[in-house]
Amino acid sequence: MDNKQKIRYMILKEINDGNFKFLDEKKFLELDLGVTWDAFVDQVRFLDREGYITKPRYGDDSIYSLTSEITEKGENYLNENSTLSKLYKGLKEFRSWLI
Repeated sequence: MDNKQKIRYMILKEINDGNFKFLDEKKFLELDLGVTWDAFVDQVRFLDREGYITKPRYGDDSIYSLTSEITEKGENYLNENSTLSKLYKGLKEFRSWLI
């Protein structure tokens, strides 16, 4: 599994959990998700373009809102990647333990 797939999973999972609403680079960096802003934006654009999510809001050639919903294709991606689910859950628990 490559890094892009991991980022895509993370984005879909966080949208599914309702954790992205209005977002800018500063707020994103405060979340400390372990990826760069540019990588995050690239993968949100991919997910939008390929029909995994709906309604990201763009401004100044960047994302400012992810009040998106996951499509059926996005739900299938989450369900089909149970290995990533276990990895992602472990990473979130580890980060919360460090803080």
